[in-house]
Amino acid sequence: MARCRISQKIVVFIVTFVSYALYHSARKTMSGVKSTMVADWMRNDTHEPFFTNEVDAKSFLGTLDAVFMAAYVTALFFWGWLGDRLNPKYVIAAGLVGSAITLTLFGALPVWCHMHSIPYYLITYILFGLVQACGMPNEVAIMANWFGAGNRGFVMSLWAACQPVGNIFGSILTGAVLPLGYEDTFILNSLLIAIGAIVVMAAIDSKPRREERDEIEDEEERPVRHSDIEEGDPINMWRALLLPGVFMYCMCNACLKMVNYAFFFWLPMYLTEKGMVTSDRSRDLVGLNQDHGSIRFQFSKN
Repeated sequence: MARCRISQKIVVFIVTFVSYALYHSARKTMSGVKSTMVADWMRNDTHEPFFTNEVDAKSFLGTLDAVFMAAYVTALFFWGWLGDRLNPKYVIAAGLVGSAITLTLFGALPVWCHMHSIPYYLITYILFGLVQACGMPNEVAIMANWFGAGNRGFVMSLWAACQPVGNIFGSILTGAVLPLGYEDTFILNSLLIAIGAIVVMAAIDSKPRREERDEIEDEEERPVRHSDIEEGDPINMWRALLLPGVFMYCMCNACLKMVNYAFFFWLPMYLTEKGMVTSDRSRDLVGLNQDHGSIRFQFSKN
């Protein structure tokens, strides 16, 4: 029984790790193809130029990044709330499928149909941001259900490496496929994400059965057994913010994310345009080195 429970934990760890890495890999696609997209938008060999100058094209890319992040941060509250009331793995799978669909609609369909439209790009990328937010709160919820409080800090610090791993994978995938056409990078990422949704649905449960939960808590030597208490109703966002330390942790993480996404979205393009390095080299410098450092830090602090 104990060996079976350990195997289940390993499967949950791996599947949630890989699925959230795929979420991040999908986001990395856009940052890796910006220079190519700008060139395509300004080309007029098969269609009228979408933009007539580079400044306007880059400004529009910045707008896309802004609306993505606004949609993402807004939807986090809803998907976290929904995951508390439904099976969180369903929300994760829905987010993966939605990401695959919107990524294809955004990156591939306009190229195939020569259909470049500002409202279309804005709407599809907003939708992409909305479904991308399905991942984080519900992946973390499943991990918390399976791993007791006694070693959760250690486990979650290892699990958090899924974000830079996803970024690295996205950078490598984009660099390998980009010579075929930037639309193919979106297609391949969409295919992998859709496969990830199937694996999530088939391979894991959102929480252990009651008997297994009791054994997990016994191993953690918790003073109160789960079976002795009732599970409370989920609290709302405002009550959560009033919990000690929650607001300050939110602000600290927000500042870290602001710096991270500034590098994530724009540094590869600036290195290509101003640093006189190739697109492949800029992705390596930003993605691989930054994320490799993040992974090393995750393991060194343990």
